[in-house]
Amino acid sequence: MTNSFTHYLKKNVCAIVWVQRRLVMKIAGRINEFLIVSSIRCRVGAFGFRYLFPGALRQSIARIMGDFGNLIGDLSRKSVWRTTGSGLNIVFVGSHKSAVDVVSPLIEGQQALEHVGEVWVLKLPWAARQWYRQGADLVIFEHSRIYPFRPRGGLLSFCVPHWVNQTIPYTASMDDLLAGNRYNSLRRNINKSRKAGCEWRFSRSREDFDFFYQRLYVPFTSSRHGDQAHIAPYPLQWDLWIQKAGGGLVLVTQDGQTVAGAVCLVCNDICYNIEVGVRDADESLLQQGINTYLFWAVAEWGKQQGAKFYNMGGSFGWRSNGTFRWKAKWGSCVTRKDNPYRVLSMTADRVAPLLMEKLNAIGYVCETRGSMYGLVFHEVGSQPSESELSEMILRAQKEGLRGLCLLAPGRAPQFYAEESILAQDLSKTAKMRPRCPLKKIPRERGKSADVAAHDNDAPEPSAHPESRYETTT
Repeated sequence: MTNSFTHYLKKNVCAIVWVQRRLVMKIAGRINEFLIVSSIRCRVGAFGFRYLFPGALRQSIARIMGDFGNLIGDLSRKSVWRTTGSGLNIVFVGSHKSAVDVVSPLIEGQQALEHVGEVWVLKLPWAARQWYRQGADLVIFEHSRIYPFRPRGGLLSFCVPHWVNQTIPYTASMDDLLAGNRYNSLRRNINKSRKAGCEWRFSRSREDFDFFYQRLYVPFTSSRHGDQAHIAPYPLQWDLWIQKAGGGLVLVTQDGQTVAGAVCLVCNDICYNIEVGVRDADESLLQQGINTYLFWAVAEWGKQQGAKFYNMGGSFGWRSNGTFRWKAKWGSCVTRKDNPYRVLSMTADRVAPLLMEKLNAIGYVCETRGSMYGLVFHEVGSQPSESELSEMILRAQKEGLRGLCLLAPGRAPQFYAEESILAQDLSKTAKMRPRCPLKKIPRERGKSADVAAHDNDAPEPSAHPESRYETTT
């Protein structure tokens, strides 16, 4: 009798605890969603005080709200995914969609992700040590930018923004925006679309938006991303971006028919290209170069509205991503995403040559003090030569980064950049300014390798008249 009552009591207590946990997770999710949407509304001035508060203040408030919303979303149980594709044992903590986006470049083919359970984020450092003992080569955790309790590996630890923006500064004339041999392919696609009879117009009508959402945006996004496609809700785009934020549609027409379009708006002197679509995801239109013409049409509209910069939208935070490479062809500069975003903490207790090769092939991006650098991993004692380093920095800067961050297992990160080419200046190419010697950014004393890799307060490069590289003693 006593054993039966004890078993009954334990069963009901476990059920109550389970329900409470689920309730807490649901409430945290609702708060997270509310704060994220509110931060976006605050940034674009959708609350009605656009002219009362300056854009910089609204951006700061929006970023705080968004980061706090993501932090609340982190204070719950997270799904754990594991894959062993391509000879690597990878553990990812986060949503399934993010796991597919982040892990796919590390493995060959479509390797299945195995759901191995859930973990409380506060127990993540302890869980990471358990996964290392079970043979994990890399542990990846998606979290808020301000989450404090990040797992850190014994040898390698670094942080990558999940999303970045790519931005172009407007020139005095639109003809100068794509001037030079570097942009031949883009100009060719734009001219090809013009010869095919393509023109663009601006609209804020509900009828045009219904056509854009149903025939352009949804089919195009679904065809590109399949089951993992994230379709932005209809109310978010119509009510927020167009009605409250003052945006609209740039629609491309050919022979009197709408074939492509984009949701765009101008806020704080920046023209934002938010969502794009091509009619029924028609491959013949894409081969014609309609996507290039569409981005050019949005750029022309933004110039007419008096914008100073053209934000081409979000891309994943690694240089091998197709969208990242395509936008880099425009001479764009990689900048921090304006809307709330999460970061990826990656740790490894041992670094096999295969893992280092994969990491370098993907070309991750890291952020320090608002500037973006390309991550390059190397073995201890095998740092690239000065000529190789100069070549890699020039390649990174042509892709819109400020410079490089060299990271070796168990060593502090080393940041390299050219003084004359700064990401925050949004300079287009290295050829626009005179070449200057490379500068090595010194690391603050007393910081470990993994802390410095996560720190957003690393010192900026400083000139040193006697040496090609700046060093610390």
